Amino acid sequence: MNCPEDFDKFVSAEIPPVTNESLRTAMLKHMMHGPCGRLDPNRQCMKHKKTEGQCKYAYPKPFAADTTNSDDGYPIYMRRDTGESAKIRGHNLNNQWVIPYNPYLLDLFDCHLNVEVCSTIQAVKYLYKYVYKGQDKISFNVAAEGEVQVVDEIEQYQSGRWVSPVEAVWCIYGFDLFEIHPLVMALPVHLPYMQSIQLRPHENLSRVVSNEKQVRTPLTEFFRLNSAATKPGDEPIGKYLCPNFTEHYRWVGQSKNSDYPN
Repeated sequence: MNCPEDFDKFVSAEIPPVTNESLRTAMLKHMMHGPCGRLDPNRQCMKHKKTEGQCKYAYPKPFAADTTNSDDGYPIYMRRDTGESAKIRGHNLNNQWVIPYNPYLLDLFDCHLNVEVCSTIQAVKYLYKYVYKGQDKISFNVAAEGEVQVVDEIEQYQSGRWVSPVEAVWCIYGFDLFEIHPLVMALPVHLPYMQSIQLRPHENLSRVVSNEKQVRTPLTEFFRLNSAATKPGDEPIGKYLCPNFTEHYRWVGQSKNSDYPN
């Protein structure tokens, strides 16, 4: 789909005519937003922090005689002022309240099914973000008063996890799930002797805390190296501040030091 004329073949944002009774019934049942705004200021979509006092989905939409492209990558769908309206949740709503849908899919599945056109690079993330969105799950149980039940969080996670075909193939081929370029390592900041340490079940807390190597962090190494007069090669290192320190030294997690120049 390359132009607004193509968009209209697949996506509609108008109330169907009465001649298509099944589609019209499904559309009015599942694809009408609101009412919100001045019609109902207490609806959930009005309580978003960033758009307080306005619908976070920007309903009611403005009328539009034709479908056109917009700057944010999503089209402005055709919503003609035909005078057509329907009573939804106690209010007469027109095309300004229609959630975009595909007529064929809506008529086939008879459920809420929002379809949007992603026509520019600015909106392409919409196609892929659901790989990382995670799975929706609600778990509950009924127990007698005073009864103590063991909760197995691992079993609950596995029983509720769903892997999409796209995510499965991506993992099978071993592709990276995320990437940062260029590589960035944040320098942790903590108060003296307030750093986090790892303690295994068989280890003694006092011995771990007193072990100089185990309590090292990138921040303590930063101060240690800057307190020295020189680094290998007799080059002063006091000039390295936090932002550019990692340009010259790298943190070696296994040995817990930054003695290796980049």
